[in-house]
Amino acid sequence: MSESISNISPQQFIQQEQVPTDLAPLPSEGRTYTLGSPLAGAKSVPIRSMTAQDEDILTSRALLKSGKAVSTLIKNCITDKTINVDDLLAGDRNAVLIGVRITGYGNEYKVQVQCPECKETISKDVDLTSLPIKRFPETAQQIALGKNEFTFALPVSKRNVVFRLMTGVMEQELLQLLERTRKLQMPDELVTTRLKFQVLSIAGETDPAKLAQLIRAMPARDSRDLRNHIDSITPGIELKTSFECPACGYLGEGVEVPLGTEFFWPTAGK
Repeated sequence: MSESISNISPQQFIQQEQVPTDLAPLPSEGRTYTLGSPLAGAKSVPIRSMTAQDEDILTSRALLKSGKAVSTLIKNCITDKTINVDDLLAGDRNAVLIGVRITGYGNEYKVQVQCPECKETISKDVDLTSLPIKRFPETAQQIALGKNEFTFALPVSKRNVVFRLMTGVMEQELLQLLERTRKLQMPDELVTTRLKFQVLSIAGETDPAKLAQLIRAMPARDSRDLRNHIDSITPGIELKTSFECPACGYLGEGVEVPLGTEFFWPTAGK
């Protein structure tokens, strides 16, 4: 006698229905993950296709309010359950997220882009599979494997800074902290707050309170060059596209691809 669907767990049903699996690239190539971690040295992670059950995650008010909807979705769709999704660098997390989205709704993503020349809003189809992967530059590949630590010499104060790259969880914590600040009608302090997340030491100083003081007092050029350096070595998916404005003929290069509500709901409202 065959087993009824009502007696089969969702995971067993997924396995029996042979939901397609794929590989999502890791732009970091696993260089910064702790040795012994399943992410160490990994160039990709296995993911399965999104299901209707996964769509429930994206509509869960509790998960959306807590900011855990995306992490929960990624955790569900990564098939290697030994992987801790909280460990993923922000760039790797975005790459996995894009891979999951492609499995669910395809590689076509319709975005609205404003022409910087005539301000006309243009609808453009972006092929998510065509977005280039940004790897660590050669100058950053001399880091010790298994360590999310990098150094930079501040040009003005001549101090050495040790910093880390943001993880997806750190990005979420930063956004939640900034949101609480806005609700209290306090200044955002986006620059210094982000640096507090990333800077591990300045001239050997590691005490959080003293680091916060050093960051706030950092010369503007030091702050700018440090942030530019961090951006230059951070691996991830280049969320940029080119377009031609049909209204004025403007040719745009490197236009940001917005990951708005339509990213996971391409047919919302239809």
